Amino acid sequence: MGEVGKEGAGNMSEPTCKKRKIEDENGQFKEEWTTKYFMQHFNGAAVCLICCESVTVLKDFNCKWHYETKHTEKKFLGQSTAHYVIICVVVFFDEQCAS
Repeated sequence: MGEVGKEGAGNMSEPTCKKRKIEDENGQFKEEWTTKYFMQHFNGAAVCLICCESVTVLKDFNCKWHYETKHTEKKFLGQSTAHYVIICVVVFFDEQCAS
């Protein structure tokens, strides 16, 4: 009877999981993130137009998480106000990056 318990415990092989790499995920910036999360694409990353922090892994979840955790006070902006602010900031951002 002691033999049966040994069989399952010692010979179990652990499944090998392939580690995911950021490069393999092929994330691409989506223009909708500019209006939804105040993000702008710059040098392969999404840059927050509010605080200038960058989100290097281009995924909707990461941009949303940044916006919802760091800028909760900005959610009161109406859609038209947010659109106007985004246009102004993007123009300023592009001018700063060009020089």
